Amino acid sequence: TADGKRVTAIAASAFYGCTSISAVQIPATVQKIGDLAFAGCQNLTYISVSEGNQFYCDESGVLYSADKNTLIQYPPARGGESVTIGVQLKRVSAMAFYGCRYLRVVYFEGTAAEWERVIIASGNYSLISAAISTKQPEKKSGE
Repeated sequence: TADGKRVTAIAASAFYGCTSISAVQIPATVQKIGDLAFAGCQNLTYISVSEGNQFYCDESGVLYSADKNTLIQYPPARGGESVTIGVQLKRVSAMAFYGCRYLRVVYFEGTAAEWERVIIASGNYSLISAAISTKQPEKKSGE
């Protein structure tokens, strides 16, 4: 809550460039997240969405629309050099991958032709410079 009122929206560019944020918890009441709300937050490592949110979800700390058609924000300081993205992805929001210093490989669960149809908005330099693979990494025994 903010001033005793439920938070239902996060304004466009609300936290743009905020270096003091390392993690975000989106409550179930949030129905709208404006463009670039968390863009440029260079120390952001994880975004989680409360169960019951009908509009947004997270996958391993990455913020998506509830149907996972849109990847909204990949935390720039998220650990690991790779991310796996589901075949249902249709769009990557502007600056969703801006400043992702550790990202090196993106594993896409669909085909190369399906990846070519994904709309990638501007400012996604880290995504564009990463290696895109439609072949999933082999799991080690016991995983």
